[in-house]
Amino acid sequence: MVFYYFCVENYDKNGILLTFQGSLYGALFLKYIHLNKKYIKTFKENFSINNDKGLYIKYYIVRNPEFCIIDYNWNYLITKYLLKNLYLEKTMWNLSTFGGAYSSMGDYFDNFAEIAGKLSIAQYKIAKKMDDQSMISRCKLFFSLSLAQRNYTKLAYFIIKQEYVKAKKEKNHFIADCAQGTLAKIKSLQIIKKNNYQSSLLTKSDVIPLKGSFDK
Repeated sequence: MVFYYFCVENYDKNGILLTFQGSLYGALFLKYIHLNKKYIKTFKENFSINNDKGLYIKYYIVRNPEFCIIDYNWNYLITKYLLKNLYLEKTMWNLSTFGGAYSSMGDYFDNFAEIAGKLSIAQYKIAKKMDDQSMISRCKLFFSLSLAQRNYTKLAYFIIKQEYVKAKKEKNHFIADCAQGTLAKIKSLQIIKKNNYQSSLLTKSDVIPLKGSFDK
């Protein structure tokens, strides 16, 4: 049995044809990713195919062969992609750990908030490479918190609103809840800063020169 897959976006009669063979599982895998831009880009990079050229894949399903055939090219391609994403994911969670620590201190010190913002930007770049839309939105929310900690509240509100509206449109309840949580955090932070400011004013006003029987 033969399956044909092609890149619709770069349709080209003179496109490049690649041939693979393997199990039914491999065919099902191709079925779900053959229109994925990221996989198509990986294919072209590994086989040195011009981006302007169309890419066609012919896949042969081998039914219970007497000897198992190892498709080294295909295995190399998938392994490379898997290891790359594992490395990116590991880096992402390491940055998340540091980012959370700096963000917690960012409520009290601007330099910590600034570093937390830089870590959020680094996470954002990794999320873009992974093409993880949910993580991209979370990184923007992390960055908005850093902005609010440094008193860029209007810009922080704008980013949160943008992500909330987008999440509602896509029915992504998780990101919508994250946006509301970030907004609640910023509001509580503003109240704390306001109370601290008023307390400092009261402390200064309490220092009143003593008058009365001691005056001469």
